[in-house]
Amino acid sequence: MNDKHIDAFDWIRFFAMSAVIFMHVASGPLRNPGGLGWLLLNPFVSLAFTAVPLFFMMSGYLLMTSVKTVEVSTLKVRLPRLIVPLVFWSVVACVWEAWRDRQSLMWLVNKLISMIRGPVAVHFWFMYTLIAMYLISPFLYRCFHDLHNAGRKWLGILLGLILLSSMVSLALPENLAVYASVKPLEELRFFGGHLCSFLLGWLLGTMERKIPNRWLILAALANWTLISAGTWYLTNTTGAYVSRFQTQSGGFEILLAACLFLLARQNLNQSPGFLKFFAPLTFGVYLMHNIFNSMLSHFGMVPSGFTSTCVKSLVVFAGCTGFVALAGLIKPLRFLTTGNR
Repeated sequence: MNDKHIDAFDWIRFFAMSAVIFMHVASGPLRNPGGLGWLLLNPFVSLAFTAVPLFFMMSGYLLMTSVKTVEVSTLKVRLPRLIVPLVFWSVVACVWEAWRDRQSLMWLVNKLISMIRGPVAVHFWFMYTLIAMYLISPFLYRCFHDLHNAGRKWLGILLGLILLSSMVSLALPENLAVYASVKPLEELRFFGGHLCSFLLGWLLGTMERKIPNRWLILAALANWTLISAGTWYLTNTTGAYVSRFQTQSGGFEILLAACLFLLARQNLNQSPGFLKFFAPLTFGVYLMHNIFNSMLSHFGMVPSGFTSTCVKSLVVFAGCTGFVALAGLIKPLRFLTTGNR
């Protein structure tokens, strides 16, 4: 969307895509708490949950800094790049599920029709939210892009208050969290709270003043520790996996993602060739990875601990990257799988 390539985003995309894969592969073992394997998985998954906020932050920055965004006609070019791959991979997911579960043709037809109402696979929810943000991006651009310093500061303060309110609500026991909920701030959590990540990416990406790396690292480590410890405490107390602290639209994960976003923007000004190769594949890999993950599980590759989760994550990453890269060699298939022309 911007003419200038942003090398830091290559690093963020690579990390976020790896994190999403690890997070979904680990979803099974995490639901069986106990033992060293779970204790190792917990902090890595706590870090991995920053992936979605990071994707929204990059989208927010790219859309809100592109002069093309203000033109509604631009949507005719941008939306097909999201919708066509979503439809393609939704069809693949439906066909796979129908074959795996021995469903009827009528079931498959109804499942395909249901993609109009909502995602047919759990990880596709992100696409529906992103498409909605694209639809209102010309409005968002006109509202926020030309804000003066005072307006940007007020927006930053407002986003900070929303995130702080979310963090307090998540940290308190459920019977007390309702008393800490600030209704006006709750009402501002548009798109399930993900609009905060979207706008925060734009504010942080265009911020002229640099935050010292040591403060960002300390804040990231402290927040990461809090998320991991909170998840362990709630899980240990209830005997079942509780991911409240790891909520992707919650203040803890967004704050951690913001620290990672700034560290990358301020320090990673060059990306090696393999990252430049991978960056255009990210979208296709995201849409494919959980389908391939399901296929591997069906044929017996089911992780049970930390090591097996890492191994399967690598297999999913390599398999999806290889397939999407090969598909990219065929122009029509490249557009269907990745949205790239």
